[in-house]
Amino acid sequence: VFETLKVQRKENRHSAFIAWWLDPNAGHGLNDAPLKLLMRLIATKDMGRYIFNSGVYAKVIAGNYKVEVLDGVEVEKCVNGDKKNRIDVWAVLKMTFETADEPLELIYPLAIVNRMYSKKGDRKTVGYWNTICSHLTEYPQESSGKGVGIILSPSGVLPQSNCFTPITCRELLVYVIEPLAQIVTGEQRSFVD
Repeated sequence: VFETLKVQRKENRHSAFIAWWLDPNAGHGLNDAPLKLLMRLIATKDMGRYIFNSGVYAKVIAGNYKVEVLDGVEVEKCVNGDKKNRIDVWAVLKMTFETADEPLELIYPLAIVNRMYSKKGDRKTVGYWNTICSHLTEYPQESSGKGVGIILSPSGVLPQSNCFTPITCRELLVYVIEPLAQIVTGEQRSFVD
């Protein structure tokens, strides 16, 4: 699709496409399934046990929770009012987990740094991580989860901040997009295929 539209080298177009997939309110009809599959992928990575504590880790792997995106999924979110310093895809997730007592609601800011054509690590991830952490302070401590930072690239570029998880485009395809075909039917299945 990107080659046909001659935008294969436009990271902003890739980011918009990813944001659309991850937005439960988008017109794709997939609801929160792509977002839950992405969170499961993150949980299986090195940072997964840090991001999702033992009380919710298994629920994230199983998809046994509700997720809501607060204030929508943003593309090119300005960091600290600096128009040259932007996070490619930004969302604040409220994840609700059922527990024996009462539901547990946790906030997880999500930042995706999209590096389609860079072979170098990304120095900006340190500043982006600071933005994620400062955003967490806006919520009561008992509802603050951890930040989720992703650096997406074809080859698994390593970020300067070890708090960001490297994910390859192939992993996004294999663990997020392709499994959607197994959990949706009808028109949505044809769309995913």
